[in-house]
Amino acid sequence: MGLLDKRKPQIREKRLNTLNTYFGDIDQLLNNMEAGEINQKIRTFSQTSFDEIIYVLQVLNGIEDSGIVIHGPLGCSAVQLHMLSKARSRKWVVTNLNEQDSILGSGEKLELAIRKLYKSCKPNVIFIVATPVIAINNDDILSSVVELEDELNIKIVPIFSDGFKSKTSIFGSDVAFHAISKYLVTCNKEETQSNLINLISIFESKKDLNEIKNLLNRIGVEANILPRFSTLENIYRVSKAALSVSIDKDNGDYFVKSLKEKYSIPFLSNLYPIGIEETKDWFISVGRALGLEKNAQDVIYKYSDGLNEYIDKNNLNGLRIYINLPTSKAFSIVKLIKEFGADLAGITVDHIDDINKEDLIYIKNLDESIKLHVADGQSFEEENILNRLKPDLYIGLSQHSTLAARLGIPSVAIDNLDILGFNGVKNFIKAVYKTLNNRKFLEILSKKDRLPYKKNWYNKSTNWYIKQEVK
Repeated sequence: MGLLDKRKPQIREKRLNTLNTYFGDIDQLLNNMEAGEINQKIRTFSQTSFDEIIYVLQVLNGIEDSGIVIHGPLGCSAVQLHMLSKARSRKWVVTNLNEQDSILGSGEKLELAIRKLYKSCKPNVIFIVATPVIAINNDDILSSVVELEDELNIKIVPIFSDGFKSKTSIFGSDVAFHAISKYLVTCNKEETQSNLINLISIFESKKDLNEIKNLLNRIGVEANILPRFSTLENIYRVSKAALSVSIDKDNGDYFVKSLKEKYSIPFLSNLYPIGIEETKDWFISVGRALGLEKNAQDVIYKYSDGLNEYIDKNNLNGLRIYINLPTSKAFSIVKLIKEFGADLAGITVDHIDDINKEDLIYIKNLDESIKLHVADGQSFEEENILNRLKPDLYIGLSQHSTLAARLGIPSVAIDNLDILGFNGVKNFIKAVYKTLNNRKFLEILSKKDRLPYKKNWYNKSTNWYIKQEVK
């Protein structure tokens, strides 16, 4: 059975052997992967974690001419306030189900919300995000979709987010892309453009995407960027592309594979254009796939000329760095810091699955003593690790970097840092040196602020609450 034949995608734990809980040797994990015997772990105590609906909404909020109906209680829509604060929010409404609705369902409230949203902002497409409550009361969303599509003459796309079948929040990207590929992508294969690629992006900034887009244009490649900063028209162009490329292979994996299955569009998803060598390899791989390899080599080597001298002037000289980032980005940053002579002290990623094998082998070959920490939001475990390792620098997202700073560790938050391509290399190194040269606040903070957890926790092993799953 194909990826798109079912109403919902297969969970990542079954499709990719995904783990979201682990602390231990990389070699052991690789051996389990090779044997096809991934031993799922659970936490007997979990501090916090993301939910798959967050990833669903991250995908949908990138589509600029869309409207979103969140079908569920008011609290399920809270993440949209975060999107609004980041200027990423589309027009949206929530059906605001009460206790009775949560049990008996409420198709009337859903239809009313869709009509109100359409009347107020006239979007080109409306997405209905079914929350876990709907998975329980089994509201008949599809009937409302069929009726209102005819009435309003607009595409209405149901997205079924269970919220509890998969333990890995990134599964939300699969859920959103499943719906987009199944209900919106149309067949235009007879109009295939030999130099057009689908460039899959969810989190990248406009500057980062412009950096990539401009370099692609110089080697003769046109990028159809989606869902970030896209419209319904970008989605309709998808099947015309000669190649699909996911910037972040973890988030875009399902989409590029579904396009390969449905429209025979080949894809690349093994590289991330971060760092000098990875950026070169990324563009040359795209050029090679489209028969433009020589052109790509000429352009890319011209743009990267002089960066070796930049490395020599800004060498990090064995600096011990701890990294906590989304999985593919984390592994790419490891390669970037190695280019500048730094050492990896440790690493935390939010999940691991089969598509990360090559990255795991790379880390193992760097240093077999490095422990892999797989955790989505488990700050208490990471604090335990940092207190033991005491790295020279921490690189992560802002919510994690503040915790590292409380331990007196210089921290670089890359949430709003443009790090793709060759200009991204310089932006990253500038941020590192700015942090290393301004330590006064950290010194004061580490002296004045108490550690966030009790002393006995720091004396326990990091995997104290990580146990083998029993079924």
